[in-house]
Amino acid sequence: MILKTIPQTEFEFPVVATKALIIKEYKDILKENRDTYVLDLGCHINIFEYFTPIKYIEENYVKTATEYLLLQVANAYKWVDNDVLHNLLEDYANKIRKKSLGGIIYIEMYKSYIRSAIDNKDTIEIETNKTLRFLTNPYYDFKGGEYSRRRQLRTELINKALSDEKREINFKKIHNYIIDYDLSSKTITKKRIALETGLSYATIKNYLTSEPELAYVFQEVRKASGTDRQKSDRKYYRNRICKKANESN
Repeated sequence: MILKTIPQTEFEFPVVATKALIIKEYKDILKENRDTYVLDLGCHINIFEYFTPIKYIEENYVKTATEYLLLQVANAYKWVDNDVLHNLLEDYANKIRKKSLGGIIYIEMYKSYIRSAIDNKDTIEIETNKTLRFLTNPYYDFKGGEYSRRRQLRTELINKALSDEKREINFKKIHNYIIDYDLSSKTITKKRIALETGLSYATIKNYLTSEPELAYVFQEVRKASGTDRQKSDRKYYRNRICKKANESN
């Protein structure tokens, strides 16, 4: 992602993308769309996100781990005001402390680590560790009881977006296969479409039933597909089967 709001020339090491920085990049768009709670960025953007260790940090590693984690965050957020960065690091240090065994770091030492991290906030290059596609709009105007169920609302909106995207992809896949079908081949069938597109037969049947455009092109190609020889052969074998069936009666 090309960051426009933070000039890279201000720093020695590259500025890594974070969710906070992306919100800053899209600030105007987010404010203009206060009725949109989740913004689909259209692609997965690589970002860095700091986290509280899942497991407890062993006593022997508490000091080095704490110092390094704070340095990482300081370098990832070096573009923010130092006062804001200090508060962010202080909050993060408290979270790290709760996951540290031994209680060997005094409060003053935490403060020292935070000051050191800020002083060295442009000394290492930070690598991304996750991706972000859906951005929650911090300027969204909640309606009714939406705020109390904001997490559920976000999940519902993301699921709908993914479902719509998948449907559009499947539609194009089926549509492209049908319109590009070689009419000199055997008559096109739902099973053949499923086999060639990798979609299930049930999915093909559903789309050909619910999408009028697909149903139309399918029927047109179905009527036109198959050579005269193949059509003649099919008629010959059908008659032959019927004849044998009648002889056996």
